[in-house]
Amino acid sequence: MELDKEIDAIQAIVNDLEKLGFENIQSLTDFSFVVLKTIDDWERIVTINVTLDSEYGSKPLKFISDVPNFAVDATVASLPVLYDEFCEAVPLYSQFWSVCEAIDDKCWVLEPVPAKMTDTERRVVVDTCTTLKISIDPETPKSFPKIEILGPEESKEKIFKSVNERVDSWDEWDDFVSNLEYVLGVKFPESPSDAMESSSNDPCCSICLVSELEGTYPEIVCDAENCNQIYHKMCFIEYIEALPNALRTRYVISGECPNCCHNITFRRE
Repeated sequence: MELDKEIDAIQAIVNDLEKLGFENIQSLTDFSFVVLKTIDDWERIVTINVTLDSEYGSKPLKFISDVPNFAVDATVASLPVLYDEFCEAVPLYSQFWSVCEAIDDKCWVLEPVPAKMTDTERRVVVDTCTTLKISIDPETPKSFPKIEILGPEESKEKIFKSVNERVDSWDEWDDFVSNLEYVLGVKFPESPSDAMESSSNDPCCSICLVSELEGTYPEIVCDAENCNQIYHKMCFIEYIEALPNALRTRYVISGECPNCCHNITFRRE
């Protein structure tokens, strides 16, 4: 009985794949996993990965798509229906992908590296002490993004002052990165061109003396005047765990900067 059910499911899968056209199939693994593809207006290959099993056609399909927040009706159980809805959604996000590519090309992106097509955030370098988290709305990617500044208070105040004065000048018809630089009052540095340059220019943690540590970058900043040292969160926590006067609660960690003894406080995640 189970064998007959599996054979019927495989035959139904083959029939539906033929309807789709094999040119739209990127890969097929043992009739248990298929990757379908389409091409957007900018010649990007966009994929949807679908899980297949012996209940194909009788229960909703499970999938992972390159399209941000892509969802279909819970009753969709066939590949042709799912693929049609996927292809309808793809053109709606071409502008979003263009904005993300512009940031990746023109800025020094710390994370995510490498970025996926569904990633809506970028963390970019502003200067040696300051980084910026940019959150792009996939539905309105050319609008002014949500931003979070990680750096000394002086840098934050300067950028927020510029935003308050210039945000009304944001023009969705202009280049996204140029728009952002003008409104924030900054000039984003480009990514170093080779590994040697990167190792010497990356914002480094003042405790472990490296930039990337287990996939994270320095985000704790001492905002004391003439200090502005930066630290990985895990390095700073490990450092202050040994301090007798450090404050450690369920929500907050506070301790002295290793460089200048200025107090640094931040919330636990």
